[in-house]
Amino acid sequence: MTSSRFTRLLAAVTLTGASLVIGASGALAQSAPTSSAPASSAPTGSPPGSIPSCQFTSDNTHPLPYCSTGQTSSIPVASQQIVTYSFNYPGDNSNITFWASVDPINPTVASAIGVNVFDTTSKATPPPPVEIVTTLSNQANRDPHQMQWNYSSGTSGPVTLQFFNYSPNTVTFTMNDSGMVLNSGSTTTTSPLTLTLGSTPSANPAPGSSPAAIPAPPGGSAAPAPAPAQGANGDPSTITSCQFTSDNTHPLPFCSTGQTSNITVPAGGTVTYKFNYPGDNSNVTFFANVDQVNSIDASAIGVNVFDTTSKATPPPPVEVVTTLSNQANRDPHQMQWNYSSGTSGPVTLQFFNYSPNPVTFAFNDSGMVLSTGSSTTTTPMTLSLAA
Repeated sequence: MTSSRFTRLLAAVTLTGASLVIGASGALAQSAPTSSAPASSAPTGSPPGSIPSCQFTSDNTHPLPYCSTGQTSSIPVASQQIVTYSFNYPGDNSNITFWASVDPINPTVASAIGVNVFDTTSKATPPPPVEIVTTLSNQANRDPHQMQWNYSSGTSGPVTLQFFNYSPNTVTFTMNDSGMVLNSGSTTTTSPLTLTLGSTPSANPAPGSSPAAIPAPPGGSAAPAPAPAQGANGDPSTITSCQFTSDNTHPLPFCSTGQTSNITVPAGGTVTYKFNYPGDNSNVTFFANVDQVNSIDASAIGVNVFDTTSKATPPPPVEVVTTLSNQANRDPHQMQWNYSSGTSGPVTLQFFNYSPNPVTFAFNDSGMVLSTGSSTTTTPMTLSLAA
């Protein structure tokens, strides 16, 4: 799947790792052979220190542009890990085509294996990916192992590719890219591109683990920053929790008082809330209804969830919530998800909207519910609008 700016199709990455508990059910043209990686806890070999580009070509037998020499680089990523590459982009709207084949992959883990793409266009903290690429959102050649995506921007600066794997086994990305292709009138110029390994493989915590807390993301702090009385779009400065209940007529826990807060997110924008979490494995249930969502832009409207469990820079979301991955009550406008962790620190909810129109999230949460033996304690919680 390609685009002129950057394909903002946010495939819902339902993480089986980190410390998130999913609360509601949920989604090249290249002839080079794929590489197989063993299903083990450690990858075979190491990611290359740098990856050169390959000039792509088009012909009548391939539906998409492709590397005719078959040049590829293999990037092994162990279970619950990420591998990061970066490159400098000139901001001249030149187009880069990336292709990757992933092995092993199957429909049950397709949303948990892919690439987070970051650039400098967003001022949000932490920055949201400008695209999350998986075989679900960017499948190539009708092959469930292949993905292809484009990058083009008028903004110069570093671009980061974060290859993630939240499946239970090691996977290998066999990838290449076209270099930077600039069209000026009747002429086309291709500039070689080199991707540089940005870090050694970075581990994400396995389910149930309690990694040591790390400093908050840049701009964050242990306590939420003082919020304005109201956001630019009239969003509430704080959101208080509502004690959820269960009964025989509702399939999921719900706020019986009907208390909701409206969070309006402009087209192409984000609105961020934060709260402090004690790291006691208490469970928080979040619910949101978005009336304006439809099947066309369902993957472009949702919530990025960040905490302090990842040491990667920039940090990847521990979950990307949409109506595709976390649909509630069989309603295509509703989403519900849970958060629980053994790590204390700030948690960030980044409500995103990459659709062409403003949307409003009608939102509530349960507060922090801690079950100890036969007793259950609910602690009220306040979300604060980030400046």
